[in-house]
Amino acid sequence: MRKGGGAASTVASVEAQGRIRSSLVDAAGPCPGAAVGVAFALRSVTLTPRLGWCRSSFENPGIHATVDQYDLELFAAHVRDLNVVSVELGITVGGALLVQRFRTQGVAPSRTTAALQLSPSLGISRDISERGYLFLLGSASTYLLRREDSTTSRASFGPSFAVQVAIGAGFRL
Repeated sequence: MRKGGGAASTVASVEAQGRIRSSLVDAAGPCPGAAVGVAFALRSVTLTPRLGWCRSSFENPGIHATVDQYDLELFAAHVRDLNVVSVELGITVGGALLVQRFRTQGVAPSRTTAALQLSPSLGISRDISERGYLFLLGSASTYLLRREDSTTSRASFGPSFAVQVAIGAGFRL
């Protein structure tokens, strides 16, 4: 369709991916998770709205914390079809909700933080059948969020940077 063949102006696909992102919160570990979306391939751009989730955790003496991140994203990419693979260059914009929960002997209420996301991405995909394909996507993400220092209780608003890698599969409808 991107090469101008066929009568369809849009081809829709369902996609699922496993992904891992580096830490957004100080001392938190990697954030493994998943995402699902629907890709709409047009002649010049592919648009993919996605829902995602990941969980990271960390421990300090006397406290264990988990951070669940819920994402609502829109990925826009220009795809170049080569002989064996397709290469895509794109950007993700979206919002995230980070829910931090604590287990401790003392009192530590949960915290919820909203964030904005902007992530340039580079990926490759390969058709494995007439309708199916696999893909690998790497992103350098910037999140704009409010953070609270647990030792001083001071809040700050600013960027946090992360790297994300996703591997997934899609099926054209």
